[in-house]
Amino acid sequence: MSTFGWGNCRKVGSHGPDGPHYLKSRVGFAFVWLSFITSAACSRPPRNLVIVTIDTVRADHIPIYGYGRATAPRFSALAARGWLFRRAFTQETNTLPSHASMMTGHYPFKHGAIDNGDALAADQVTLAEILHDAGWSTGAFVSGWPLIPEISGLDQGFDVYDADFAGIRRGGAESTRRAIDWWKKRNGDLRFLFLHLFDAHGPYDPDPSYRPLFANSDPGPIAERVPAYQRGGRWFRGARPLHVHELIDAYDAQIRYDDDQLGTLLDAIDLSATVLVVLSDHGETLDDHQPPFNHGTRVFDEQIRIPLVLCAPGLSPRAIDSIVETVDLVPTLLDLLHVTPPGATTFPGRNLLRLADGDLGRPPLAFSSAHPARKQHTGRDYFQPLENHIHSARTESFKLIRTPKSEGDSFELYDLVRDPKEQHPQPLGNEQAVSRLREILMRYAGQAGPEWKARSPSPEEEKNLRSLGYVN
Repeated sequence: MSTFGWGNCRKVGSHGPDGPHYLKSRVGFAFVWLSFITSAACSRPPRNLVIVTIDTVRADHIPIYGYGRATAPRFSALAARGWLFRRAFTQETNTLPSHASMMTGHYPFKHGAIDNGDALAADQVTLAEILHDAGWSTGAFVSGWPLIPEISGLDQGFDVYDADFAGIRRGGAESTRRAIDWWKKRNGDLRFLFLHLFDAHGPYDPDPSYRPLFANSDPGPIAERVPAYQRGGRWFRGARPLHVHELIDAYDAQIRYDDDQLGTLLDAIDLSATVLVVLSDHGETLDDHQPPFNHGTRVFDEQIRIPLVLCAPGLSPRAIDSIVETVDLVPTLLDLLHVTPPGATTFPGRNLLRLADGDLGRPPLAFSSAHPARKQHTGRDYFQPLENHIHSARTESFKLIRTPKSEGDSFELYDLVRDPKEQHPQPLGNEQAVSRLREILMRYAGQAGPEWKARSPSPEEEKNLRSLGYVN
């Protein structure tokens, strides 16, 4: 019996153990085939795809993940009808490289977008390109400056890539309205919509009607070392001290705002014929680690663990505890859509539909990276060129973090069972997990070799990066 409601009609063998295969030449694409099930006894596969990313949302601030505030009721309701991934991890803690991994199925050292402002390599194949060449209409509507086409390269394969806004962001309501309009004008089959919402990203500046939803009577302790850009919101301008709880209140309000935009979109699409993915690109430190109320320079769980839900016709609801990564999305979605590009290049990402059979092809493991801070971290001898990224390998029980230093590499080991907040590094010599994790991590980090070179941003780009907290 098929898990996905297609009986024996689901195509077997269209993808290898590591997902679908493809090859893109520099001149252009070879023919791309779309696999249809034509037997009269079979229902056809879903014909539409929607991916929604809600920027800067950590999993533990979503109710379905155990948060006590109603920050995301629509997301939580959606999770009840699809696959909820309880341990989903991003490949990078910055917006562009994270999205590039989602859209290519490759880690940052492969796709080349290693930091905000470093465009996706032109020879990389995106999900949009694969679907576009298979005859799909493709539309993207983005809301944050790191994803504008001039600096991201993510417009590859999209018929429409709408980033029509000035400054660093566009409100989620406007992006959602434009996305729905595009969707309805292309009524029918074979539509791929990508919607990016950016409101939860700092500076925290919730709509006045949302801020009272999460007003804590106790402002909490004074927040130390809050990044200057976080004072850009209307609620925090001025020289007064900022408090932990009021910042978290504002953050939660912005998540709720974007959840409402998600609800507006869901009300406009037919889920019975649509594969839908909703996730975040990375989280936020809040007050868990330094630097607080920021992201991008560390690989602790509050930054790399993200909410992720997958819905598809015939996909029975379930909660999945296995570790998954954002690079797993492309092979999974191509299988669900029965799109089989030719070629011999494999994806490192895994087909998550194999979870139904209890086989992901390798032990649960997540690789993540972050760019170094331009200032020295407290208590760490750490000031490196941008290409010397921090790397981590995470299992269900342990995380090993590699930090390049002026002289040699530094490693930190965390026991995630005893120390889930990652506050107490373990002695490296006393854990059986160290040697194997270290070998795996160094193999992964070693692939980020000389081709991993960050370019210098232009003055205008540096200004926008600074206003978003990416430049200290």
